[in-house]
Amino acid sequence: DESEITNCSLPAAPMGSREREDAALFLASISLTGHHAERDVKNDSNSSSSDESEDESNSGVFSSERVTDLKAASSTLETRMLMCCGQNSYPLLSFSVLPYVPKKKMLHPLAKSLVSKDSHKHHVRSYNHLLRRGCKHKVGPNMVDDPDLRHGKHQKVLQLLSYRVSVSLYTRPQDLKREINQQFRERFPKIRITLSKMRSLKRDMVEIGLERTDLDVSTVAYAHNYFEQLIFDLCVDKPNRKIWAACCLCLAMKFNHSGNKERQKTAFDELARACDDVWKVGLREIRMAEFAVFAALEFHLHRHPSDIKAYSQRILQSIQD
Repeated sequence: DESEITNCSLPAAPMGSREREDAALFLASISLTGHHAERDVKNDSNSSSSDESEDESNSGVFSSERVTDLKAASSTLETRMLMCCGQNSYPLLSFSVLPYVPKKKMLHPLAKSLVSKDSHKHHVRSYNHLLRRGCKHKVGPNMVDDPDLRHGKHQKVLQLLSYRVSVSLYTRPQDLKREINQQFRERFPKIRITLSKMRSLKRDMVEIGLERTDLDVSTVAYAHNYFEQLIFDLCVDKPNRKIWAACCLCLAMKFNHSGNKERQKTAFDELARACDDVWKVGLREIRMAEFAVFAALEFHLHRHPSDIKAYSQRILQSIQD
């Protein structure tokens, strides 16, 4: 605002014709439209000689006349302003001011010259396609991987008040596996991975996290929750299931694992070697897919303690079985 500039009080020294000419040349050198300013230097220096005596008398403050003179010195520079303090000294301040435009879609001519329509295509990498708007459904401990979904039509389960009875007929493991996957597909027809593959990967997570790298049970519980969330959001399929499972373990370890930097680095190296041994997923593949997994989780790794407790109990129960 011009009124705010005229009311400010700053120490300043009188600027002679030589200094005005140097200031105008300096503005021309740093301005986006500097080739138009050089032709106005002579006109500005001639007009400034008559006002030099008045500036010397008001050297202590930035008066309205001095601000007007400074703006006149850069009349062709539109919004570029320069402030100097003292003779034979470097410029004190140089800045640009874009005026307010009422219409939202209108740009100042100077701003339009700064915007390049095709510049972002070559210099900026956007991850907007990894961010999906909208609130996701919360995945609970027994929502995707139902613990009761372990028997087919050849087994009858009776849940009574004080006990539960199951009557099982003999069936081949392959037939039982096919029936369970079919029931899971009927519940979640859009999910692109079978229940048997999901449970197999979760067992591998327990082996990698608790037996090979000595992680905490809660860390593996976080990884299970992340992985089920990604499956429910249709991000996991058959080709990328192992890579994304490894990324879930890495993110859970970085979020929940405690210790100093040296201990965390050692645990991460052990985790990367274990993923390579079990899933044949190298460290380079994990690093390339880790940010995509993080973005698919909407950069939200915190989970409610009750959910992590339920996942931890299931992990401990699976170890005992």
